[in-house]
Amino acid sequence: MGANTKAKKFHVKRGIKGSLPFYPSGHKVLLEPIRLDEFTKGGIVRPDVARTKTGIGFVKGWGPGKVTSEGQFIPMEALVPKIRVGAKVLYGLYSAISVSAEGIDYEVISCDDVIGVWPESEDEDEEESP
Repeated sequence: MGANTKAKKFHVKRGIKGSLPFYPSGHKVLLEPIRLDEFTKGGIVRPDVARTKTGIGFVKGWGPGKVTSEGQFIPMEALVPKIRVGAKVLYGLYSAISVSAEGIDYEVISCDDVIGVWPESEDEDEEESP
């Protein structure tokens, strides 16, 4: 390919134990999904699917970007403009690939499956997420 396919540095949040167990490739986004409590604040029991498949997660990292059919490289920041490590995003509920590494559950999605990004200033309250 004659395109500028130089990969930029991966944007991966470093944890206490070091980096994540793998790096997303291409235009993939690595998320840590939000898991809701078994009961709502009002005492209603949530079914298992409602607790584990929320469609909301926190960005842990992403690949360098996408190469178009014309051979042009588009960086991830241009594909999902407000993406950042730690951002709370809404994504397609059944479009994710579930991965478990070092006892932590992650989901990998395409950048096209990101529906929206919450603003930076909003508090990240996991309890009341839709």
